[in-house]
Amino acid sequence: RQLGEKGYYVIVFIVASGAAGYFLFGGSPMWGAVAAGISVIAFSSVLFPRRYAADEEGIEVRTWYSRTRRKWSEFRRIEPFPHGVTLLTRAKEGRFEHLRSLDVFLPEDSEEIKAFIEDKLEGSLGGREAEEG
Repeated sequence: RQLGEKGYYVIVFIVASGAAGYFLFGGSPMWGAVAAGISVIAFSSVLFPRRYAADEEGIEVRTWYSRTRRKWSEFRRIEPFPHGVTLLTRAKEGRFEHLRSLDVFLPEDSEEIKAFIEDKLEGSLGGREAEEG
């Protein structure tokens, strides 16, 4: 698996934080391990990337610690960002929107995937608007 340049910086940081914990707390290996462990958890999104599976009903997100399934009907809009798209749950922007949204990181050649997601959201919104109207 390739970590990329960012991943190597993260590994260097984890080792450095472990060393700092060791030396700052009187040479205690326990504190070095605690500092390194906290760093691994903090950077888990870089070290253990998410895996996505999208189908007709929704999208599944798998990480090293969980598996979550969300239906297309939960999302109201889509916004692109440099490395993928964000699926948002409200029609208007809100203060806590980022807590409910889903960031989907995509490879560089992902136009087909973006089109599939947009199609599913449009289909989901169209059905919901017909029910409400």
